[in-house]
Amino acid sequence: MPQIFSSERLRQQEGVRAQRKEILRELFADFRYLLVNTGKTTKAEALIGLIASITGEELDSQRAIIAPSSAPEASSTSAAEVAQTKVLALQQSAGQILSPADLKAGSDVNAFIHTELGFNQEHKLSRHYDQLSTEQFFMLRQQLLKQYCFPESGEVRIRWNMATYLVNGRDHTFDDVVEIVSQPLPVELLDKHLMAAWKNGLILSSNLHFGAFEALVAHDHLLSVAYLPQELAKLGFVLADFASHDAGPAMINAIFHSIIANMPLYVE
Repeated sequence: MPQIFSSERLRQQEGVRAQRKEILRELFADFRYLLVNTGKTTKAEALIGLIASITGEELDSQRAIIAPSSAPEASSTSAAEVAQTKVLALQQSAGQILSPADLKAGSDVNAFIHTELGFNQEHKLSRHYDQLSTEQFFMLRQQLLKQYCFPESGEVRIRWNMATYLVNGRDHTFDDVVEIVSQPLPVELLDKHLMAAWKNGLILSSNLHFGAFEALVAHDHLLSVAYLPQELAKLGFVLADFASHDAGPAMINAIFHSIIANMPLYVE
């Protein structure tokens, strides 16, 4: 079982956090409008909240603009690549109304579940369906039972890659990977969360088709939680270097917020 990673590892993560805050202060120092290529208000709200926490300035609705692109979303295993294409699409669609003084933003999250064949990327069903038939629902349930309740490895292992790309005079990408390993879910707990997803639409709009993170946390049988920022990955570190079997509520809440808002951890 993974051990709580060392104080040196904690200091390295804190160093990344401090470095990111300085970069964000520069990006947020002065801009005319904030334009976010997203169809989800939660993503824009998360960025507006981040700007407020860094600068102390609350943006009004006239300066914060949600500008979803009509172009199909790029498909990539890299959330950073997708986030960058969203800003490029924003720049192309907005054309001459954009100014170098405008802060442009794009974000994305990818989800991968480990199977007997390795990590498999999961995609939103909304890419293919406006709604699911009863037959499709039960086919999906069978797939999820195999992945979450009866995995061949005996454990559930999920990775999320979250990235945000910001442009304001200069550009910067914030890119993180999170991995959660858990004991398998009881069937009744999976069904509870899956039915909720069926009713609230998450079954189509979520990469994992239901509140997988919430279900794993509710099960309270996490084996390990790991968080790796790209800054440390570039230095040769891997997820196992930061795996802990005793992640506290602060880390769990930060991961949940990041997945929902498609924002990397530790930029607040």
